[in-house]
Amino acid sequence: MKNLTESMNKRLNEKDLQLIEKEEQINYLQNRITNNQLVPSMADSTREESSVSEEHTLVSSNYANKPQQQLSSSCRNVLQSVINCLQARLEHKDESIRQYRNMLSETKQNFENEMIRLIEANRENDEKNSINFTQMIDNEELQSALKSCNSINFTQMIDNEELQSALKSCVNELESCKTELNAKIHQLEEELEQKSAKLMAFQSENEELKNKRMNPNTQLKQTIEELREECQQKDGLINTLKKNIKDDRAMRAASAVRRPKDESIKRDKKVDNELFQEIADLRALTETQKQTIKHLEVVKWDYEKNLKELKDQLKQKAKEKENEVTVLREKVDKIKVRLNKNESEKHLLQNKVTQREKTQKNRQHKWTQTLGANSEQELHKLKQVMKTEKENETNILKNELEMNRQKVCELKTLLEESVKREKLSTIHENSTECDQQYDQILQENARIKVELRMAEFELNRRSQS
Repeated sequence: MKNLTESMNKRLNEKDLQLIEKEEQINYLQNRITNNQLVPSMADSTREESSVSEEHTLVSSNYANKPQQQLSSSCRNVLQSVINCLQARLEHKDESIRQYRNMLSETKQNFENEMIRLIEANRENDEKNSINFTQMIDNEELQSALKSCNSINFTQMIDNEELQSALKSCVNELESCKTELNAKIHQLEEELEQKSAKLMAFQSENEELKNKRMNPNTQLKQTIEELREECQQKDGLINTLKKNIKDDRAMRAASAVRRPKDESIKRDKKVDNELFQEIADLRALTETQKQTIKHLEVVKWDYEKNLKELKDQLKQKAKEKENEVTVLREKVDKIKVRLNKNESEKHLLQNKVTQREKTQKNRQHKWTQTLGANSEQELHKLKQVMKTEKENETNILKNELEMNRQKVCELKTLLEESVKREKLSTIHENSTECDQQYDQILQENARIKVELRMAEFELNRRSQS
């Protein structure tokens, strides 16, 4: 881009130098006409045509040798607008050169015709009065012809350097804004990735905490199952002992006619003592089991209490987070609307820039057409008006850029808040899962209590029997 602009500026400076040289040639022609000298030959015009053709070839070669850079669509549009302005300026200068050539050819023809007319008139007068024809030339007529030649003042040509500098500044500002926005977008993406990694770590920690909470519940279940198995075994022993007692009683009733011997009495006493000892052992075991059951109930009560507190806290947090999530969703919708508005504003700005360039081109063409009629004061006024318009346009663009930057900062803060609220929403989902597991644990505990009470009732009944 820089190389292209530098090359175009060089070509334009060369054209300006050529125009200055042509003005000097015009002044030289005026001096020669005043001194009654001949008009220069057509070699100068041919030389000028060759120089112009060489300049066109140089410009075309520069455009042909220009590297094909891969630019974005917006940069290409801006560059095309700049190139179109420069091409229009070159065409304008080519047209002025053509007009100058036409004027030179017309002045040459008029001058030759006038000289022929004057020479013939002077010859006739010389034949009559022998007076030199050089003294009969009217300088006023020559000056009027020269004025017709110099009706166009090439020094009043409009210089588009101000427009070019303004366009360059606009392009640089747009590119800087694009780079800043891209950098900010990359930063936001990196922050989102980091926050997603933190969310994954937080979820893994929640799962570990769930497992830790579930471990004591599983231990309680195992102890309860072991106690059930022991109760079943003891029930089986009690049933077998009852059967043995019944059998012994039946045998005693059958042998009631006979007097029991001392050995049989001793045996019966031993059996009774063994039975009483087993019953006492069973009662002691039942008491120990009751104590363990009470201890387990206390532990369960503690766990239930802690779970209720956690449940209440999680419900409160979940409600707060739901409200925050709704607020965030509304903010996100607003942000989307703002982004769409910003995009539409960008398109409008681009359209405005293109329209202003077109209007400037039209104004330039009008100025070129009205240069011969307008005075220097009017041109000065028009330049001042253009400067004021350009300053107003630059101020408007700067204000719009500042507004866009403020909007980007607001979007950053809203994105950070949305990420935090998403974390809280994940915690709410985990709390709902904990509530479901807590309900299952309560159901199992109630079922275990019922079974333990039934076992105690059966033990008491059997001990009484």
